[in-house]
Amino acid sequence: MSSFPPPPPDGERTGPPRSERPPPQADPVRPQGGYPVYQPPQQPRGEHPPPVAPGTPAPGAWPPGAPTACLGPHPGGVGERILARVLDAMIISIASMVVGGVVGVIGAFVITGSQAGQIAVMTVMFVIGAALVLGYYATLESGTGATLGKRAMKLRVVGPDGHSFPTVTQSIKRNIFLIFYPLGVMPTGNQPLTPGLSLIIAVSIIITISQDQTFRRGWHDRFAGTAVIKDD
Repeated sequence: MSSFPPPPPDGERTGPPRSERPPPQADPVRPQGGYPVYQPPQQPRGEHPPPVAPGTPAPGAWPPGAPTACLGPHPGGVGERILARVLDAMIISIASMVVGGVVGVIGAFVITGSQAGQIAVMTVMFVIGAALVLGYYATLESGTGATLGKRAMKLRVVGPDGHSFPTVTQSIKRNIFLIFYPLGVMPTGNQPLTPGLSLIIAVSIIITISQDQTFRRGWHDRFAGTAVIKDD
């Protein structure tokens, strides 16, 4: 004989009407021979941020004057950036030889062998060479975020916000030291300070990048407010 009390008549049921009762949080799952088991509601997609690779600066962790966020996996390493510069230098050297040869041939026909004529030709070649070097970096970095060498190494230059391309001015500022490159390739033969000065600048950039363990920013990036990140 059952010990449970009989249910009340329909007119005497207590509690709110069925239509006013709150819906259950999740549909019950009733396994065979068991009691109902409620599954916890699924977490909506997009609630959790994507995992961040080790060594990636957190948003807002950039120092003053540095990009405020980093969307790439991690900052670009020293070796990768050196290889990118070497590849870019090879590309620029080929273009400089072509342009310099054309300018030299034109200058040989237009200007005589006087010293003033040689200085004029050298000045024109330097201006064209500097415009070629800076234009190469400024155009590609501000337009696509990477030069051909950086693209080969999966590197990208970002502006102060940490993800957008740098402006033309920012790219020129971070590459202004490259104006010594045309001086080194000009056929004068009497510029002993140019290779040494270029080497000192390159070593100083490598040292400052290596010293910055978190953001890998050289003094040229600090000067321009940019950073280099690697896209895996």
